[in-house]
Formats: sequence, structure tokens, C-alpha cells
Amino acid sequence: SEREGSSAISAEEFQIAGTGSFPGLTNDALHFLSQPLTGNGHLVARLIAQQPTGPHARAGLMLREDATADAPTVFVSLLASGGVQFESRLTSGADLVKTDIFLDPASRWLRLLREEDQFRGYVSSDGSNWLAVGEVAASLTKTLRAGFGVVSDTDLDVNLARFTNFSLVGVT
Repeated sequence: SEREGSSAISAEEFQIAGTGSFPGLTNDALHFLSQPLTGNGHLVARLIAQQPTGPHARAGLMLREDATADAPTVFVSLLASGGVQFESRLTSGADLVKTDIFLDPASRWLRLLREEDQFRGYVSSDGSNWLAVGEVAASLTKTLRAGFGVVSDTDLDVNLARFTNFSLVGVT
């Protein structure tokens, strides 16, 4: 479920504060700032900072069917410890699956792409040359919630993530 958090948005930066632990396998607890994406499209953002509040603290880009705790979701994120994760839940109530983990501390850019029923996550150190970190096929609804997911790894600590260069491009 969506946890308490806050968001501050300026012309150049998104600051998103989140608590909670994610994944919860079948139930998520995170702060999710989103808007609708209908059909094909992609999200891109550069993560410039986050708080190392625990070994699983992370921030990244997410596509979800809705804000319920067990919603189908695809998430590409950077761990505060330096790893890159691609995670997915294909149906409501199913276990969350970590499909790939790469350790690449230079990667600060994230991209999450939807093409029909294909979802792909990417990382980059420069925002131009992309490395695929995960892919999954899933029959999700045509309109998804697209945006930022931030997790602190605990309900007590706040992970403040700062993103720049955000774009959401819908392609029908």
C-alpha cells in the first residue's frame, strides 16, 4: 500500500520522500508519485541522490495497475547501496519477482519502457547509452500508473530521493 511520504516538484527536480519496505512479496509498502500512462510509452529519469536508510532502500521508476498493495507492477530502481534492480508482479496478489540485479554504481539514469505486453528496464551512466537490466511479458491493463517509487526499508526512516531530467512519453 502507499506509505506516508511527500513530494516537492520544481522545474528542474522532483524530491520524493518515502518510507516502508518493498518488496513485501505479495504486499508492497512504498511512496508512489504517479500519473496515468495509456498504451505504449516510457519513463526516463536521473537519480541524483537518495538516503541510505537500509540495505534495501531504493528509488526508481514504476508502472502499476493501481495503488493497492498487491497490484501488478514493474519497477526498475537503484539501491542506496549501489545495485540496480528490476522487479515485477504480473497479477494481483502474486509474489514479486526480482528478475535481475546488477551492481553498477556509475549508473544514475533509469528508463522503463512498455511496448504492448513487453516491459523493459534500463540503466545508463550518461542518459544516452542504455544497458538492459530486465524484461518481462505481462498482460496488464491498457492504462497504468507511471511514476516514481521510493522505499526506505523501514517504517521509521525516510528515504529522500532526488530526480532530475524526468520525462514520460506516451505512444499510442
